Amino acid sequence: MNERTRDMLVPILDRVGLTEIEFVATLVIALWSLTSAEKIDPALSKIGDSYRKRVFEELHVLYRDEFKLENYANRLGELMTLSNAVQMSISEWLTELQFFNFFDVFDKDSFTSMIIRKPIIKEEQMF
Repeated sequence: MNERTRDMLVPILDRVGLTEIEFVATLVIALWSLTSAEKIDPALSKIGDSYRKRVFEELHVLYRDEFKLENYANRLGELMTLSNAVQMSISEWLTELQFFNFFDVFDKDSFTSMIIRKPIIKEEQMF
């Protein structure tokens, strides 16, 4: 984790005091929100939509029944703020990995190399 990510996430985490369930929910929301923003297969996008919907339904039950919160809009808002910060951090992290991969920093058989999409440069005849 770099300093920028730490400076963005730690204050939110300190302020919110997430439960384990909320932490997992935040990760699911952040990860599936990223995929729905890109041009992806509609079937995969539909799966992401169903996961996000289920997470929000489960959070509703958690806040209403276990936490006994009458109005949990603030808590959910903080969770969405954290989710956005996680998305930004993941995006920056992937950008850095792609940059390093472009310059062949990683071993071709490494896990990091496997998770990065190598840019495909097509040679086109100019004239």
